[in-house]
Amino acid sequence: MAQAGGAPGLYARDGSLGLTPPDGDGSATMTSGSAVVAHTTAVVNFTSEPVAEDTVLLGLPRLQLNASQTNSQIAHLIVTLYRQDADGNREPVNFCAIQPQLRYGVHDVAPVVPGAEMALPMSCFTTASWIPAGQSLVMEISSASRHHAIFNHEAQLTIHTGPEKSAYSLPVVPDATLHDDVPLREG
Repeated sequence: MAQAGGAPGLYARDGSLGLTPPDGDGSATMTSGSAVVAHTTAVVNFTSEPVAEDTVLLGLPRLQLNASQTNSQIAHLIVTLYRQDADGNREPVNFCAIQPQLRYGVHDVAPVVPGAEMALPMSCFTTASWIPAGQSLVMEISSASRHHAIFNHEAQLTIHTGPEKSAYSLPVVPDATLHDDVPLREG
């Protein structure tokens, strides 16, 4: 994972999150329409190997997500980073989101060209999280959440991966000390 100061640490590839950039380009596609029809959200997941040691995150993560969509209408992309235990139980660690037409800022609306890959600088929340040794990180990408209305329910959204694409920089606290008298949850 990335150290404090921000070198990219997690790279999306073929359904997994890795510590090194993938050798070649790849992609994963979802359709946002199912969210309207079935009250669920189509998602794309990328999962890491279990972390080797207790890890503390403190600060502002950075995520560049490379994506394209099949039409030029308004859409949302929401990324939720979870920690996941061996039983598959998930707990959210961080949230990032973007409306692709606002990729250059809220005062500079940029049309989306259908099918064109965009480098999207996601807006992420500050995090203060503990990832226990043995848990994995799951990056879930969707077009809706409890906090985001669904627009453009017919678009197919493609996440592009590759050596310079879709990288998540996490604010890892090096050599963090965890104390037994601090009540961190175990699961």
